[in-house]
Amino acid sequence: GEAERAVRICNACPVVAECRMFIMVECPRYEDDYGIWGALTPEDRHRVRFEDRTRRQREARRRRKHNNQ
Repeated sequence: GEAERAVRICNACPVVAECRMFIMVECPRYEDDYGIWGALTPEDRHRVRFEDRTRRQREARRRRKHNNQ
């Protein structure tokens, strides 16, 4: 579909990494719900953020457990 075509175009772009960094780090979340940025759909971006948050929470629990022993 249209999103897949846009992702292919993004993957060929020489600034795809910078674009992805912008949308994932510097852009306000409300602007994040539309369009393809850095070869990521809005759903991809939400999934990446969820996975990152889950990983950070797991690491924090592991550190707390280690510090309490």
